[in-house]
Amino acid sequence: MVKIRSKNGATILIALLFFLLCAVAGTLVLAAGTSASGRVSGLATQEQSYYSVTSAARVIMSETDGQTIDMYTVGSSQDVKYFSEPDSELKSVLETASEAIFSGDQTYADTLTIKMEDDSINSTMGTVTGKLAMDSRYNIEITLSSDAKNSYKCRVVIPAAIQDNRDGAQIKMVDEDGNETTRTETKLIWSGAEIEKVN
Repeated sequence: MVKIRSKNGATILIALLFFLLCAVAGTLVLAAGTSASGRVSGLATQEQSYYSVTSAARVIMSETDGQTIDMYTVGSSQDVKYFSEPDSELKSVLETASEAIFSGDQTYADTLTIKMEDDSINSTMGTVTGKLAMDSRYNIEITLSSDAKNSYKCRVVIPAAIQDNRDGAQIKMVDEDGNETTRTETKLIWSGAEIEKVN
């Protein structure tokens, strides 16, 4: 008796096995690619947050560097008047904070929102907010972050110098009617700002 041995089925079986291996390898490559693209997307968001926040920090540094306030009050009045005022975009914030400390508060806190004039840039870069704190020596700290998920955070530290020995200096004045009043003066200058990363 002679057995007939055909090899036609073996070729189909090898081809199916090869196809199965290719399908498994393709699935693994596709899964790895999807995972990597998710990481790259997250990286892009983190980089965008980093550049938004650090750019805002540099703007604040340039806006506050060398800014001066020379202010005074007369008598018991808490109404602050100015010999000189800051010429910065942050003018109103610097004045409000300085007036609060000058009038006797130990600290001052506020929240800043930093946006570009172009709304399309804001929608791309996100909104940066800053938590401002001024201490009793007029030193400023602003902690910045963006509205992005897992936002990069940094702090701008802006030291203040009180010049001309005018910290609480009181000057006796006599008005036209012979009444004696006291003028209290303080002159401030901010410079030497630094950016620190916040963990």
